[in-house]
Amino acid sequence: MTSCCRASKKELLGNVPAVPIITMPYLGIYGLAQMVKYKENICQVCLIPKDITDTPESKVPLGLSWALDVEDGARTIGKIFDVAEEEILKAGRLPLTVVGILSLGRGGVLSSHNVIATGSHSVAGEVADVWLDDGKPELYWLGSGDSHAKWGSASCGRYIEL
Repeated sequence: MTSCCRASKKELLGNVPAVPIITMPYLGIYGLAQMVKYKENICQVCLIPKDITDTPESKVPLGLSWALDVEDGARTIGKIFDVAEEEILKAGRLPLTVVGILSLGRGGVLSSHNVIATGSHSVAGEVADVWLDDGKPELYWLGSGDSHAKWGSASCGRYIEL
């Protein structure tokens, strides 16, 4: 039985029931970004990976895991990330980190909207995001006052470690 099968059906409720999470010790940001593609374009890393710090509230495991009951950011589209993060935490959910949004970005989410990782912050207080720049996916920083109609903060219900 796989780890994801240990989840109850009521946990697999998000608009993406489960996402496999490959953490940085296994591939690093550049390796994970290479797996995110939109049409023929591979995700470019346009930030300095050492500047990424995951928040304690994200509770992301260090090892391989499954994120369950994933909400891809559709519920928070257009909201400034700190407002979205507050809503996510108030709902008892975990904000996805850079690793989470890159894992989510391997699916088709970028065809509908860009994804913000409120679980990963920079020293300057920005958050990481995966977005399309002229049809090319990029991992970049988003400032706290920025919000666009096609941006949403992703979250999950919990993680199951492998």
